[in-house]
Amino acid sequence: MGQADAVDYEALFPHVEPDVRTLLVAALELFAALGYNATTTRKIAKAVGKGPSAVYNRYTSKHEVLLQIVESGHLYLLSELAVAKTSFELPDETLAEVVRTHVDFHARYTAMARVANYELLNLDSRSLARVIDLRKEIEAAFLDPIRVGQASKEFRTAHDKTTATCMMSMGIDVARWYRAGGRMTSNELANEYAGYALRLVGVDEQRIQQVMESLSNRPILAARDGAQSAQIQEI
Repeated sequence: MGQADAVDYEALFPHVEPDVRTLLVAALELFAALGYNATTTRKIAKAVGKGPSAVYNRYTSKHEVLLQIVESGHLYLLSELAVAKTSFELPDETLAEVVRTHVDFHARYTAMARVANYELLNLDSRSLARVIDLRKEIEAAFLDPIRVGQASKEFRTAHDKTTATCMMSMGIDVARWYRAGGRMTSNELANEYAGYALRLVGVDEQRIQQVMESLSNRPILAARDGAQSAQIQEI
């Protein structure tokens, strides 16, 4: 059995006051468990032991709460992927690290991943457009190393966007079924998926083994620490 992965909510909401973070975490967990439509502001407030005014003192609506949660999740994942993309020079190692980081995020932060991916249609059109722009940046983290590998003939895939979509879909789906404390840790699962990704682009098995032996000795948490530093520097 794998050890349970700790959920570091402070990392997801690093620049808000503690009481606001507590409110956002309560809303996040309720949205993930019940769905956005079945979650009321009263339920969110009750989850933190307060009345509905506790929500309206900070947010104009439940929609605004959802938007901050969804944007925070996307921005944090982007900061992790930015570190992953610059950790290696070779396209196969870069792609593997991007996939590892993406999968690990969706396994470690399952509630956030479910809400950020499956409650998007509850955002108004302007908010949805903002989030779609963020999702295009996430897609670019996959497309960039894929295209470099195509150009150098190291990757044997003719369809870069389809391949990237397939890899992202595999990672997103992890949040639907993965549970901490099960057969594999988020890190172990991420390593498995990185190997699948390299097979998708046609890397031979011997090279895959070399890449994965190298990456398996490198904790994904190292990238997460770098992402947190990057976030702080951007403020």
